[in-house]
Amino acid sequence: MFKISKRVGAVVAVAALAIGGGVAYAWTVGGTGTASANTATITALDITAATVGTPTAPAYPGHAAPLALKYVNHNLFPVSVTDLSVVAGDTTTEGCFGAAAFPVHLSTPFTVDPATSTSAAFTSSTQSYDGAVTMKSNADNSCSTATFLFTVTATAVSA
Repeated sequence: MFKISKRVGAVVAVAALAIGGGVAYAWTVGGTGTASANTATITALDITAATVGTPTAPAYPGHAAPLALKYVNHNLFPVSVTDLSVVAGDTTTEGCFGAAAFPVHLSTPFTVDPATSTSAAFTSSTQSYDGAVTMKSNADNSCSTATFLFTVTATAVSA
């Protein structure tokens, strides 16, 4: 058998401890820093009247007609219209009553179904509101070709 000297035994023990100790006592490193994120810019919807009435349901004295509004979404995200305010304005047609006796009025309340009033990002959609516009039964004949102005305000949320 081999006889190990005390000196060789001590060197082997120190080497084993150094190698094992390096694994058992690993350094721990931490750090701190900052991060940032950008949010999308919110852009207002463009709303235009696509049509008032249809060939099968036109606006005429005493009759309710649909109002179709076109929503154009310029945002990076889809939106749903949750509230809508439509106010009858004026007409510049000669002989047709102005705002004081506007021959067209809107149904109230103006109900909106967000499930069907959603526009995807960078798209447009048209929503029809049945029976939204009613022409007064005593509207002048000159109103038959008049253009009626409305102010439309919509509230929308990201969908």
